[in-house]
Amino acid sequence: HYSKDPFKIPSPEQWEQQLFPELAALKGKLTDAYAGKTLDLHSKLSLPANLAVGYTFPETAGYVLQLNTRNGVWRSDAAPAKTR
Repeated sequence: HYSKDPFKIPSPEQWEQQLFPELAALKGKLTDAYAGKTLDLHSKLSLPANLAVGYTFPETAGYVLQLNTRNGVWRSDAAPAKTR
């Protein structure tokens, strides 16, 4: 759905008609197949795609998103970083 060359991003219609339903179906499959709610993400998603995943698998429902970054593992349930 995304491409750099040629540049391509999903339209709002694609999000509504295809991508959001696919995420909802994935959530149903994961809920049926796994007891845990930690999702280990291995992808370079765009910001809109990351937001859609976070919306579909919210922390308020017990989900924890986890991904490897240059600085180590980041988890959505981590305490905020201390700032100076």
